[in-house]
Amino acid sequence: MSERTKKIKRLLKICIIICILSVFVVFGFFIKHTHNFENYKMSKWLGLSQQQQIYTLNKIIPESETPDLMIACMTKIAGLPDSDEMIIRDAAALCYNGIKLSAQDDNKQAKK
Repeated sequence: MSERTKKIKRLLKICIIICILSVFVVFGFFIKHTHNFENYKMSKWLGLSQQQQIYTLNKIIPESETPDLMIACMTKIAGLPDSDEMIIRDAAALCYNGIKLSAQDDNKQAKK
Protein backbone atom coordinates (compact mmCIF):
# COMPACT_ATOMS: atom_id res chain seq x y z
CA MET A 1 0.00 0.00 0.00
CA SER A 2 1.08 3.48 -0.67
CA GLU A 3 1.82 6.02 2.00
CA ARG A 4 -1.24 8.02 1.00
CA THR A 5 -3.70 5.16 1.58
CA LYS A 6 -2.13 4.44 4.97
CA LYS A 7 -2.71 8.05 6.00
CA ILE A 8 -6.30 7.95 4.74
CA LYS A 9 -6.99 4.72 6.66
CA ARG A 10 -5.45 6.16 9.82
CA LEU A 11 -7.52 9.33 9.47
CA LEU A 12 -10.65 7.30 8.85
CA LYS A 13 -10.01 5.22 11.99
CA ILE A 14 -9.55 8.36 14.05
CA CYS A 15 -12.79 9.84 12.68
CA ILE A 16 -14.70 6.64 13.48
CA ILE A 17 -13.32 6.57 17.02
CA ILE A 18 -14.28 10.21 17.56
CA CYS A 19 -17.80 9.55 16.25
CA ILE A 20 -18.23 6.53 18.52
CA LEU A 21 -17.01 8.47 21.55
CA SER A 22 -19.35 11.34 20.68
CA VAL A 23 -22.30 8.96 20.51
CA PHE A 24 -21.40 7.54 23.93
CA VAL A 25 -21.11 11.04 25.43
CA VAL A 26 -24.48 12.14 24.04
CA PHE A 27 -26.11 8.86 25.07
CA GLY A 28 -24.66 9.18 28.59
CA PHE A 29 -25.88 12.78 28.84
CA PHE A 30 -29.44 11.78 27.99
CA ILE A 31 -29.39 8.83 30.36
CA LYS A 32 -28.14 11.04 33.18
CA HIS A 33 -30.88 13.62 32.64
CA THR A 34 -33.77 11.24 32.12
CA HIS A 35 -33.55 9.40 35.41
CA ASN A 36 -36.85 8.58 36.98
CA PHE A 37 -35.93 10.00 40.39
CA GLU A 38 -39.54 10.32 41.52
CA ASN A 39 -39.73 6.54 41.96
CA TYR A 40 -36.64 6.40 44.17
CA LYS A 41 -36.87 5.86 47.91
CA MET A 42 -36.43 8.86 50.20
CA SER A 43 -33.13 7.40 51.40
CA LYS A 44 -31.68 8.52 48.02
CA TRP A 45 -33.10 12.08 48.22
CA LEU A 46 -30.19 13.52 50.19
CA GLY A 47 -27.74 12.04 47.67
CA LEU A 48 -29.27 13.94 44.75
CA SER A 49 -27.76 17.24 43.72
CA GLN A 50 -29.88 20.37 44.08
CA GLN A 51 -30.41 20.45 40.30
CA GLN A 52 -31.64 16.87 40.35
CA GLN A 53 -33.94 17.65 43.28
CA ILE A 54 -35.46 20.64 41.46
CA TYR A 55 -35.77 18.60 38.25
CA THR A 56 -37.56 15.83 40.12
CA LEU A 57 -39.94 18.21 41.88
CA ASN A 58 -40.75 20.01 38.63
CA LYS A 59 -41.49 16.65 37.04
CA ILE A 60 -43.82 15.63 39.88
CA ILE A 61 -45.45 19.00 40.57
CA PRO A 62 -44.89 21.33 37.60
CA GLU A 63 -46.87 24.27 38.95
CA SER A 64 -45.06 24.50 42.29
CA GLU A 65 -44.47 28.16 43.12
CA THR A 66 -42.21 27.39 46.07
CA PRO A 67 -39.47 24.97 45.00
CA ASP A 68 -37.17 26.06 47.86
CA LEU A 69 -39.88 25.34 50.43
CA MET A 70 -40.63 22.01 48.76
CA ILE A 71 -36.94 21.03 48.84
CA ALA A 72 -36.70 22.03 52.51
CA CYS A 73 -39.80 19.96 53.31
CA MET A 74 -38.53 16.97 51.36
CA THR A 75 -35.13 17.20 53.07
CA LYS A 76 -36.87 17.34 56.45
CA ILE A 77 -38.89 14.23 55.59
CA ALA A 78 -35.74 12.45 54.36
CA GLY A 79 -34.18 13.10 57.76
CA LEU A 80 -37.01 11.42 59.68
CA PRO A 81 -36.14 7.99 61.13
CA ASP A 82 -38.73 5.86 59.29
CA SER A 83 -38.84 7.71 55.99
CA ASP A 84 -36.31 5.53 54.15
CA GLU A 85 -38.98 3.35 52.54
CA MET A 86 -41.21 6.26 51.44
CA ILE A 87 -41.14 7.02 47.72
CA ILE A 88 -40.05 10.52 46.66
CA ARG A 89 -43.30 11.05 44.72
CA ASP A 90 -45.38 10.37 47.84
CA ALA A 91 -43.26 12.67 49.99
CA ALA A 92 -43.58 15.43 47.37
CA ALA A 93 -47.36 15.07 47.35
CA LEU A 94 -47.38 15.22 51.15
CA CYS A 95 -45.25 18.39 51.17
CA TYR A 96 -47.27 20.00 48.38
CA ASN A 97 -50.57 19.39 50.16
CA GLY A 98 -49.13 20.60 53.46
CA ILE A 99 -47.88 23.83 51.89
CA LYS A 100 -51.25 24.42 50.18
CA LEU A 101 -53.15 23.80 53.45
CA SER A 102 -50.80 26.11 55.31
CA ALA A 103 -51.36 28.83 52.70
CA GLN A 104 -55.14 28.41 53.01
CA ASP A 105 -54.93 28.68 56.80
CA ASP A 106 -52.84 31.83 56.48
CA ASN A 107 -55.45 33.33 54.12
CA LYS A 108 -58.28 32.48 56.53
CA GLN A 109 -56.45 34.02 59.47
CA ALA A 110 -55.66 37.15 57.46
CA LYS A 111 -59.36 37.62 56.64
CA LYS A 112 -60.36 37.53 60.33
